[in-house]
Amino acid sequence: MLYRNKKTGAVIETDCLISGGDWEPDRADAAPDATSEADTEADPPTAKSKRKGRATV
Repeated sequence: MLYRNKKTGAVIETDCLISGGDWEPDRADAAPDATSEADTEADPPTAKSKRKGRATV
């Protein structure tokens, strides 16, 4: 079942029952064409350079 956090909007999928806090069942879980969060993730952020100092042109 999918749960959505009311404060952050984060969505998790679990077989466990979640209660309390800001979690509520996600309404998209009932929709037959709903996609999982993994299917809708954007490209991961690129890693920043570990090099220190001034950039050269």
